[in-house]
Amino acid sequence: MVDEAQRTVEESQARMAVGPLMTEALHRAEQVEVVLVEMRHLRPPVVQKDVDVQRAAWGAVQPEKNCLVSFRLVNKRADGSEEELMYRGSKLQFSPQMAGDNPCWADMKENKTSGGWVFKTPQIDPTVQTNLELVLEVKNSGVGGQTRHGLVRVPVTTSDSLCDANRPFRNMWRPLCEEKPVFDEKSGIQIVDDKGKVFETVPLKSGEMHIMTLWTPTTQTERAKRLPKSAKAWQMYELKSKLSQAVIREPVYDIQARKTYNPNNQREPRYPFPSTRYDTSSKHVEKYEGFRMYLECTTASPRWRGGST
Repeated sequence: MVDEAQRTVEESQARMAVGPLMTEALHRAEQVEVVLVEMRHLRPPVVQKDVDVQRAAWGAVQPEKNCLVSFRLVNKRADGSEEELMYRGSKLQFSPQMAGDNPCWADMKENKTSGGWVFKTPQIDPTVQTNLELVLEVKNSGVGGQTRHGLVRVPVTTSDSLCDANRPFRNMWRPLCEEKPVFDEKSGIQIVDDKGKVFETVPLKSGEMHIMTLWTPTTQTERAKRLPKSAKAWQMYELKSKLSQAVIREPVYDIQARKTYNPNNQREPRYPFPSTRYDTSSKHVEKYEGFRMYLECTTASPRWRGGST
């Protein structure tokens, strides 16, 4: 009996010692929600496409893009290799397939409330996993199967971390890129270092991706419980201050935008009632902010500064 009581006391002391550490570990466990909104200019615009004699002569009219996006979270190791983290038994998540050069997942009926197609990461600890990246790869489905069109890499726990309690929501545009091998100028052989073959990330001639991210801790404070729970709700939460203003200003040129509302023009065929004034104004403000971020993405890309043609 004495030995059993002593063993019970030792187990209780061990649980008390481990308890705070487990609580701290759970507090550090976090998840990032990634919303794929849309993509633009998967093919570079062609001026006077219908009268392009060279294309008509060679029959080189490109077919319409039919793309899907694969999502994965990778942990970059010190030796240069990448470890793919698993979420619900799978390392890859896929979006629905959409046709066109400017696919928009936010326009899908089932994505109206989320603002796009939602991907989720497994629980991560930014204090331990300090070199995580989101990888969104665009694949084009054609007659010969799937081909890689481009990709976007977004750092998670490095500089400008997405796991920031003061800035849990991010709304961003990123240019599509491709990974090209680096060759030696004299020998023409691909360069290999201690970490393996060397690749460089180069922006494509055209193509941009719009995503939103939301950092959600497993254990939330009282203040966090009152904040929005989805990326789309956070977007509208940040735009609320602009909607309350009597005058809406265009963000690029800072000029007053027309704030008109006609319910007869706001009715959609599948809805019996027209949109409210607030919903119409929110769509205008959302478009203005989207234009500003899109211009920042395109002007910051090297292909617009003459770095890539």
